[in-house]
Amino acid sequence: MELGLGPFRVHPSALIGDEESGVVDLWRDWRGSGMGTPGHLPFAGGAADQPALLVDAFRLLDWAAEQLKEKEDFDYEVLRRVRRS
Repeated sequence: MELGLGPFRVHPSALIGDEESGVVDLWRDWRGSGMGTPGHLPFAGGAADQPALLVDAFRLLDWAAEQLKEKEDFDYEVLRRVRRS
């Protein structure tokens, strides 16, 4: 699968720091309401009250997950296990 990132000489999880992992956690919690719809947003207010950078990150994560899902049955739980060692 091509995500436009080029070849890596290290595992991509090595590039994920604590801040990035925190954004993935927020996205996973938002996506994982279990009711077929997104859950609560991380900041008070509605979608328009969320930081623009966070909204962009959520859109990017949605896109990446969709790309992976199209390739094979993607388990969202794998994102929970992505942590920096």
